[in-house]
Amino acid sequence: MKTPQTTKIDNLGYWLKLFLGEFLTVTRNMSHNTQMSYRDTFRMLVRFVSGKTNIAIDKLNISDISKEMVLLFLDEFIEKTRNASVSSRNQRLTAIKSFAKFIAWKCPDYIDWCHQIRQIPTKKITQRQITYMDREEIEALTEAPLSNRNHKYAERDHVIILLMYNTGARVSEVINIHVGDIVMPKKRGMGTVTLHGKGRHERTCPLWPEFWDLLKPMMEGRKPDEFLFLNRFNSPMTRYCIYTLIKKYADFISRDYPNLRNKRPSPHTIRHTTATHLLNSGTDINTVRNWLGHASIDTTNIYAEISMDQKIKALKKCEFPNVKNPNRKWGDDKKLMAFLDSL
Repeated sequence: MKTPQTTKIDNLGYWLKLFLGEFLTVTRNMSHNTQMSYRDTFRMLVRFVSGKTNIAIDKLNISDISKEMVLLFLDEFIEKTRNASVSSRNQRLTAIKSFAKFIAWKCPDYIDWCHQIRQIPTKKITQRQITYMDREEIEALTEAPLSNRNHKYAERDHVIILLMYNTGARVSEVINIHVGDIVMPKKRGMGTVTLHGKGRHERTCPLWPEFWDLLKPMMEGRKPDEFLFLNRFNSPMTRYCIYTLIKKYADFISRDYPNLRNKRPSPHTIRHTTATHLLNSGTDINTVRNWLGHASIDTTNIYAEISMDQKIKALKKCEFPNVKNPNRKWGDDKKLMAFLDSL
């Protein structure tokens, strides 16, 4: 018969409470989005394991989360049932491995179990080619909301797309902009916006002077702690809402720009567009890195690789090889034949 202390240590719920409630929030100080992602991972995992083992959720032990069970959860539930991408599968696995490492750190008795869990390999991801919009396409996208000025949110949508192109902001950064994050001069001129990025990092981006006329009416009479962009319920906009409006306007202009259909327009496509256009304009790559809020220059280098304008400029610097008589056969070279005959 197990002692109360042993039962407490074996109980999965006990460790999840420490991990989600204290370790992620206090020790690691992870962002709210990361905490929610980890929480959702284990919410799905415990339900899946409970269903497979016929053990009540509150009775599950660490030993019930075996390597084989985790693999079954990832393959059967995450990829097949939820039809999630390989990237999403790897994110769920990262959360589980982090949990295993935490338990082994707190209780050495579980080091072997942790080793088994951390042996589960991540799946390789087929990297899609990063796409970006041409100048004409992004200009058409920013103007698309104004095609129907009677639409209640035409001005808001116009500002959102323009702001994303100006700053290269992530969709999470856009929905978290507060009124107080915008600083505008008293007279018409260039303002700034503070973006709250990944890992609680903040960066400030300059805004085109034209934003003075666009943002001033949206900010008047509002408190600094209010979200700048609101939905029809006067609540903060969601990621899905931003994705939906980008897709809607992209579909609208794709009649005039058919190549846009192959570029999978999304908020992140606009971010790619900003980075690529900055590089094409001759902006230093370190400036682009700071502009986008990348932690590593290696991430920014991806945009240098995809820029077709940069490739064309590089190609023009390489002259076409001066090849004489390209169709001449080696057998017609008398000097070469004489040399071979002498061997």
